[in-house]
Amino acid sequence: MSERPQDLKDLCAAFDMPPCTWLHQYQKATGFFLAQEGEQAGERTTYSTAFRFLLKHVNRNQSKSSSVNLTVGYSWTEIGIWTQWKPSHSSIMLCTIDNNDQASVWKDICRTLQDPQAIGVSRPSDWHAFVLPYITAAFDRSVWACRHVVRHMEHHRPTAQSPRPDYPIMHELARHSVHISENLAMSIKVCDSIEQEISDRQQSTPLSGPATQSARTQALRTIRSHKTLLECAHGRSDALTARLQNEMNLAFHIGGERDSAIAAQMAQSMKQDSAAMKAISVLGLVFLPGTFVSVSNLWTLNGHIQHSLTNGRPYIA
Repeated sequence: MSERPQDLKDLCAAFDMPPCTWLHQYQKATGFFLAQEGEQAGERTTYSTAFRFLLKHVNRNQSKSSSVNLTVGYSWTEIGIWTQWKPSHSSIMLCTIDNNDQASVWKDICRTLQDPQAIGVSRPSDWHAFVLPYITAAFDRSVWACRHVVRHMEHHRPTAQSPRPDYPIMHELARHSVHISENLAMSIKVCDSIEQEISDRQQSTPLSGPATQSARTQALRTIRSHKTLLECAHGRSDALTARLQNEMNLAFHIGGERDSAIAAQMAQSMKQDSAAMKAISVLGLVFLPGTFVSVSNLWTLNGHIQHSLTNGRPYIA
């Protein structure tokens, strides 16, 4: 998306985008939803909405045979949706996705829109209900990508014979899992806001007929249905965080158990060394007196010989 002021101004004018959506607070938000109406002479002339989702996708680069040299990468995907309604042209939608690796969301939307019989949209609520399933699928892929890495760690967890836990990778993956849970929690709140907006419009806006009422009711049902799927993904993401914590605790205890076993072996070796030293001490007590006496006699004899030689008289002991 271009950041040139004139381009942003043209977009805001073409799609009735609220200028605040380009502020740093909105651009860096995990998610948001807003709606605004334009009136002229007491008549509603425009109705526009804007909402945003933020996804994090985890990927790993490592052989399937072991957990050694596991590396975990990630990428962010920002999805922005704008809808506009005018009496002159019904409604339109603008969707922006900034990550080419996750462009499948945009491709799926375009593929569906190419079939005129697959969808009929004439109100902003129709666009909301139309786009949300693709957002839900993207979040589902995000959670399962993280789950596959966690499951890989569980399959290759350290053992007492090979305690080689990679704590930095575990903590890095836990950080990603926390971010995914945060994004999912915000996406659920965005769905709540969309649902509330449609309900408010049902009460405040005069309906053109039963068909409009039925379409809005169906849109609400679709949004509620996919909100439950997002809640399911959020629960799974929280469970992944707990599973990672369990793996870190297990790796820590396995390492501690191995250290304790090594300490016990060292204590046993020291005990054996102590017994050997005691045996040497006993042998020393048995043989040292005789050795000391022999050495003393030799020293005394040597003294006598030297004394005799000094006096000029040979002396034989």
